[in-house]
Amino acid sequence: MDITVEVEVDVGEPPLLIAAKTRTSALTVIGTQGSGAVPSALLDSVSLGVLNNAECPVLVAPAEAKHDDTER
Repeated sequence: MDITVEVEVDVGEPPLLIAAKTRTSALTVIGTQGSGAVPSALLDSVSLGVLNNAECPVLVAPAEAKHDDTER
């Protein structure tokens, strides 16, 4: 299986810049920081903007879960 990963640095509105790159993509993978009022229930504005404007499927990977290290 051949997978190509590209990393770029651009200046502008992140959701629109990322969504513009989806024209030639088979899949876009984006992380979310879940920084909304209810982090576990809402996507952040960048993830939501990409989902609303992408021209290919988008996989949104959640931020790392915070765990309580105490034993139960």
